[in-house]
Amino acid sequence: CAICGCHLANPGSLRNHMCLHTGERPYTCPYCGKDFRQQSNLHTGEKPYKCHFCGDAF
Repeated sequence: CAICGCHLANPGSLRNHMCLHTGERPYTCPYCGKDFRQQSNLHTGEKPYKCHFCGDAF
């Protein structure tokens, strides 16, 4: 990174890292409208797993 000197493994990591400096949040949740820097942080509201002991979903 030319701004902070952080060394990243690949160009994709650098793109994601640069969002920290620019404040860019290019991924928007279609359900709540919240913005995220990385697509992997998007939440969908889905809770596909259920605990066999307490029944809570996550």
